[in-house]
Amino acid sequence: MREWLIVIDGFAAGWIEALVRACWQGGLALGLVWVACRLFPRISPRASSWLWRLAFLKLAVAFLSPATIDVELLPAPVASVAQERPAASPGTTFAPEVTLTAQGTARLPVSGWPPATRLSLAGWLFLAWCFGVGAHLVRLCRDHGQAQRLRRTGRRADDERLERWRAEAAERLGLRRRTRLLISAVVTKPLLLGACRPTIILPTQCLANSTPAQTRLVLAHELAHAKRHDLWWGWLLWLGETLFYFHPLVWLASAEWRLTQEMACDALAIGATESPLAEYGAMLLEVSSGASGPLTASRSVAVGIVETKRNLERRLEAMKLIRQKLTKRIRVVTACLLGAGGLATL
Repeated sequence: MREWLIVIDGFAAGWIEALVRACWQGGLALGLVWVACRLFPRISPRASSWLWRLAFLKLAVAFLSPATIDVELLPAPVASVAQERPAASPGTTFAPEVTLTAQGTARLPVSGWPPATRLSLAGWLFLAWCFGVGAHLVRLCRDHGQAQRLRRTGRRADDERLERWRAEAAERLGLRRRTRLLISAVVTKPLLLGACRPTIILPTQCLANSTPAQTRLVLAHELAHAKRHDLWWGWLLWLGETLFYFHPLVWLASAEWRLTQEMACDALAIGATESPLAEYGAMLLEVSSGASGPLTASRSVAVGIVETKRNLERRLEAMKLIRQKLTKRIRVVTACLLGAGGLATL
């Protein structure tokens, strides 16, 4: 038991050093990106999305960078200088035998010390952090099982127009990888599932209430997520949320990440379909009004066209800037911010 306590305390010392380093370096990166997006709202959603990716990458790199952890697993070599004890006579007591280590410091024999029965404060914090990370891992396994059930309950579309619209949108987006299309009565909003096997799941209610033009826009938006590899990048977001689940800046940055991600997909879908902004906005309102039930797939394994209704207004406001040409000043600011973000990550 004593050896295990020593090992935990040793790991806790290195862990708390890495955690403090990541909290201030990654937290500074997240705060700077948030300020930059507020000071320059005309930056394209695509550039803003990349800034958040770089900030979370900095958070992970600062924490996972190699660090030295000193853990005493084997006793240090000792040079015994104790002399042979004389025979003990009745009523005579001796002090514990003292030995000298290789560094010349005095050391009592192990039997002379009381066994360690307590962890340090850092050790208890490390165990609490491990418990939180373990809870996130359990939830991730549950979410993946939920995604598999959604795939099994979905059915292929009987309407050939849906497959044709999907193929047309994929061609316009330049998406070479094939994406499956399923229809389900379980989900309440369109979803894209699976980074390895991307699958679009359309709700039955959404198809019944939407016009053909709106359905084509929905498909274009979900394919834009696949084009941008948002599900793969979502693993970086999940890593940051798991390792720093206690950090308020990570909570704020996660919401902003998802919002700029949706804005970037809006811009990509509008550009690919060449649809009027008013028509695309009407589609978002229609899908949002139908997504009234609880989430049927976790955001750790899926992306949807409407994350939260609270951010819908900001997305509609951002759409006004989609077709406006960027000025030279905004282009220079965007290039400087992305370059600074890349250098800071390195």
